[in-house]
Order: sequence, then C-alpha cells, then structure tokens
Amino acid sequence: MLKITKEFLQDLVGLFKEEDLKKNSKMQNIFNIIDKDGNNTIDIEEITVFANNILKADTNNDSKISKKELNKYMDAHPEIFGHPDELSARNVFKFLKAFNKHAENNAETDFRTDNPDGSYSINLEKEGVRKKINYDKNNAITSVEETKGNVTTVKDKDGNLIKTIEKQGVNIITTEYNKDSTPKSKKYEAYGQINAYEEYCWTADGKYQTDIYRCMDGKVSQYPVYTGIKENATLVMEVEYDDDGDVTAVTHYSYGAIQKKEIYAKGKMSYDADFKYNNGYYNNYGSNPDSIIDPSGQGQVGDCWLLAGINSLSYTKWGRQAIKDCLKFDEKTGDITVTLKGAYGGKKEFVVTKHELDNARKNKSYSSGDSTVLAFEIAIDKYRKQFNEKIDDGGFGEELYRLILGKEANTIRISNKNQIENIIDKAMADPEKYVISLAFVIKEGLHAFAFKRIEQGTDGKNYIVFTNPWDSNAEIRMEKSELIQKIYDVEYVQRPDRYDNITVGEIESDGQIGGFKMSNKNDKSLALSAIASLTYSNRGKELMKDLISRDSEGNITVKLQAMSEPIVISKYDIETAKESGYYSIGDDDVIALELAVERYQNRQFNTGINTYPQTNPRNFGMESITSVGELFRILFGFSSCRIYGASNEQATMQFLQELYEKGSDYIIVAQNPNNVSCVASCPKPDSCAVKRIEKNAAGEFVIVVTRPEDTSVEIKYTYDDFIKLYPQLLAF
Repeated sequence: MLKITKEFLQDLVGLFKEEDLKKNSKMQNIFNIIDKDGNNTIDIEEITVFANNILKADTNNDSKISKKELNKYMDAHPEIFGHPDELSARNVFKFLKAFNKHAENNAETDFRTDNPDGSYSINLEKEGVRKKINYDKNNAITSVEETKGNVTTVKDKDGNLIKTIEKQGVNIITTEYNKDSTPKSKKYEAYGQINAYEEYCWTADGKYQTDIYRCMDGKVSQYPVYTGIKENATLVMEVEYDDDGDVTAVTHYSYGAIQKKEIYAKGKMSYDADFKYNNGYYNNYGSNPDSIIDPSGQGQVGDCWLLAGINSLSYTKWGRQAIKDCLKFDEKTGDITVTLKGAYGGKKEFVVTKHELDNARKNKSYSSGDSTVLAFEIAIDKYRKQFNEKIDDGGFGEELYRLILGKEANTIRISNKNQIENIIDKAMADPEKYVISLAFVIKEGLHAFAFKRIEQGTDGKNYIVFTNPWDSNAEIRMEKSELIQKIYDVEYVQRPDRYDNITVGEIESDGQIGGFKMSNKNDKSLALSAIASLTYSNRGKELMKDLISRDSEGNITVKLQAMSEPIVISKYDIETAKESGYYSIGDDDVIALELAVERYQNRQFNTGINTYPQTNPRNFGMESITSVGELFRILFGFSSCRIYGASNEQATMQFLQELYEKGSDYIIVAQNPNNVSCVASCPKPDSCAVKRIEKNAAGEFVIVVTRPEDTSVEIKYTYDDFIKLYPQLLAF
C-alpha cells in the first residue's frame, strides 16, 4: 500500500506520458489536471506544482498525507483538483504509484543536487537542451535554467526572464533583466574577472540610460566612466566621468549630430567646449547686402562683438530695418556703401568694393557666408583704422549698436546677475523691443553671442536661445537660471521710437501654386508631388495661405510649423536658386519652400555648411524627404493620413465614389511604395498628385493626376491602370 510522505513527493521526478495510463479514465482526469501545457507529457515542473498542492493537505504537520486529509483538501479546492466526482484521494494515490513506476528518470549521476539549506536542483537533458530546475526547501520552484548551445536563459517560477549567460571561450557575458524584460545590467568577464560592466535604467524624464563602469582586478568601480542617454532609441546625451566620479565632459546630440560638448574640470564647467558647434566655413556668399542675414561663420579676425551685434539685430523686425537703412548696393559695380550713423564726428559712409569683398572671401580673415555681415566687417575695419585701431582689437555689442543706430542707441551694459535676469524677463514680455548681446568667458577668452529668443521647454522651464558667431546657423539652448550663473555681462539696446510701428509689409498668399517642373539635377519627386497636391483642394489652399507670405520687395516668408520662427527667403536667394539649376522651374513659392525645408534640414542635422543656394547642395533638402507624412509634419505639424489602394479595393472604390459625388478637402498623393521605408540614399517611391476624380463615357472612374516633372500637364488613368501604377493612396 502506497503511503504519501513529504520525502516521497520530493522524489517525484522525470517524464510521464499519457500512454502509460492504459486508458484509465480516472487516471487520465488526473493526468489532464497536471499536464498544464497539454502536450500529453508531464514534466518535472508540472509534477512539482501538483506535489506542492498535495503537501498543503498535511493539516496535522506530521509530514504524511492520509486519504482522509487529501479528500478533505480536494473538496475545499475544486479550482485546483476539479470536481470530486472526477477525482478522489484513492485515484491520486494510484496515479502517483503509476508515475513513480513509469517515469523516465535521467540517467546522469547528478540528476539531483541537494544544498545545505534544504534547497535543491533537478538536472535534466533532452535533445541537446539542458534544463536545471531550482527549488527552495519547501519544494517550490524558484527558477528554471535552460541551456542551448553557449547560451543559458534563467527565468523565474512565473516564466519571467531573469538573466542570460553567454559563453564565448574564456569570455562570459551576463545580462540581467527587469520584470518587463528590458535589460537591467550587462557584465563582461574573462578568465573569471569582470572587465566591463553596464547598467540600464529609465531617467525621471522618460529617457533610457546606459551607465558603463570601469573594472580593475575583477572589481567594478562605484563610479561610471561613461553614461549614454537615449530618447526614442536615439542618442541625446553622453556623459564622461573621471576616477572620482566627477563629470569630465557632456556631449549633446540632435539627430545623430553633435550639438554641443561641455568640458568640466573637477566637476565644474571650464567652458572649453561649452559653446562650440560644428562651425564649418560657409562657402556660399549669401544674398546681396540686405536686412535678411543668412548664416555666417566668424573668420580669423577676432570680431565676435561685431558679428554677434549684427546677428542679434537681425532677430527683430526693427533691427532688420535698421540694418537695411545703413546699406546701399550698386548693381552695376557690385560695390556696397555702408553708412555708420553713430561714427565719431557724425555719420560716415564707407564704400566696400566688389574687389574688396572677393579678396576678403579668398583669404578667409573675415567671416564666411552672408554678404551684409562681410560688408559691415570691412567698413567698420576702415572706420577703426582712422584711429589706428582694428576690428580685431576687440569690442562690445554696444559699439556695433551705436554705429548702426546712431544717437538713438541707448545701449546699456550690465554685469549684475539680478539686473541681467531683469532684462531677460523684459525681453520675454516684449520680444520685439530689445536687442541683446551676451558675453561669456570661454577657453579663448571673453566671447560674444547673439540673443535670439526665449522659449519654454517641455519641462516647463524657460530656455534662452542664442547663437555663436563661429556658426550662426547653430542654435544654443540654455536654461535661464544656468545662463544667469555662467554669463559675464550683457549689452542691450531698446527699440528707437522711429521703429515703433515697423512692419514687414507682408502680402497674404492666395494659396495657389502655378505650374512648375522638377529640375533634372535632383530627385525631389515625392516632396514636389505632395506640394502640387496642396493646391487641388480648398483645405490645401488654406494651409498654403498660412504657410507663405511676401513682402513688397519680393522676399518670401515661410512659416514652417517645425520651426519656432519664420524663415525669410530673399528675392536674391530665389534668383540664385534658379540660376543653380538644382531647384524647381516655375513658381517662386515652390522654390521658397524648397529652400526653407533645406534650411530646416540643415539646422536639424547641423551640417555646419550653408547649403542654400549653391552649385553643389548637400542631400539635406527636399530630396532627403522619404515620406509625404515627414514633409507635412515639417510644413504643417501633422503627418497622419488615411490609406487606400490595391490592398482594400472595396474601401478604395467607396472613397473614390465619395470624392466624385461630394468633392473633398482631402490632400491626396498616390505612390508606388516599394521603397517607402528607404533612408535618404535609397530610391524614392514613384509618386504623383491626385487632382480630381472623373467618370468616362462607360461610367468608369478616371483619376486625373499631375507628375512633378511638369505639373501643368494633366494625366488621366482608368481605375485599373491607375491602381497598378500607384497601389497606394495617401489621403491627408
């Protein structure tokens, strides 16, 4: 007669198959209760769970279970053992006897390993897979280890991943996991010693962080050597540490490009690289001198005070007008007359010849990029030489403001932290009233920057946005309180009364784009198809009205939703773009959109090169757009769409019927999306703009489209022909 004891239940190991029950229905009921995964085989994990439930029936704690005890416990727990009519203690006793007799035990001598604390492990191997099941002293499973090849996976009793151990010769990589299966840490060992260690976690603001620690003699340092922080799988920051755990460097990234690298000494900012961006030389000379200041890069001359002052003026409407009031361009000779209203002894004019401009660009002493900036540099250098001085001798923004504005430049220079905060608060309240130059102490000495704007971050804090004359195309953002602590002084000027009512003379767009053709030098078909589609619906035209405006001089302002401030495309930029042959032919608004998107892309990817317009632009403009949604997100701030096409014929036909009968404000682009997931270097999807839906004499749908090669030409397709060429419709 079988007696159930604690020791007997602990010895139940092996594999037991349903065929060993010889079709006994009572026994099969028990088998099915235990066989949780339904594979007609009871393994060690399943029999252990069942045995642990039986042990709970030992109510008098004598380490023995009688039929009476078991029947009583089973009646009380039908959720575990099923209905009493289907199962009894007698059946269970018979089943366990059969299991003990027929179970296939592992032949290895280390089948069971006992530990001093009463816990133990069961070792199994089948078809090359080794399995180790670990139990506590109460026979409850604590973890399961499974080894396939060189990788061991460890899971807890509920099947949650705990860690993986990968062996590569003498090297062992151990990865531990959180409850949600994300990596928690990673340890690299060789010859029994730890040589690298990583920890992973989520930061308070929802970014994913990796800390890497140095290891000496197999011991992990308490301080990380490096921290990488990612947002949406994209690296946004790297932090480097010394042996004492003090920060030595912080590198900021945007879209994979370095935005700023801060150098620290003994945990404190030393300013070595705090404000250095990708300051490349601007090969493009910008527009003819005007109030629209294109990006520039400081040359070998130490005139940051001058460049920062001009840049800061250009960030306000009245400042741009003040710059314009000082310039006169001779279209015949290419010479520029610069008027310095605040010169000592009264207003003075200096002629900067085309020859002087060309020479300055060649020797790279002065700035690269914008012609207006360069003209002011040469003119002010001539002015200073009258007093045996040079612009390289240094200066402050207040001098630049006085020279341009004249007596109306009531410039104030302050270094008191409270006063600096006060003027920044005033600029926040009235952004158009104040023009500000900022000065910081960096490795090279005292250096001037141009205040651009104040914006609120997602964390609710106020951030100061400013630019460095080394590369005015790159914006620097610094939290307000941090800036107040680091700044040396500021020079600011208030808007003179005569500029109080200055306007840019904007002329509202009608939202209509004329016919245009894509240049054969660049493939912008996807983006230009999307642009063409905008003018084929009332909604698209309204969006265009908000996007584009002109002033009385032919300059075009583009208000991209992806940019915090408008982008002004000068008339000269448009003409230069036409001459280059890299931009579309026809409507100026389309060229302006191409140039604006190019400027946005260059700022996002921070190439450090002014690529608009020039004879060999980088692939960072509309040609880099890989989806219509990406373009519309940049232009309008939305990207989601309804998708129709060959994959759902019924829905597509209903959609076309709706367009035919009722008309629609949908913006529709059709494409063959074979390459829709490609990166910028891959071929783009073939695409066209859907203009309208007609029906032919046979009552069939006719889709009227235009292609970017020439949007003035309408192409008509029957539904069958159309869906073969363009199996996907994107309706925004």
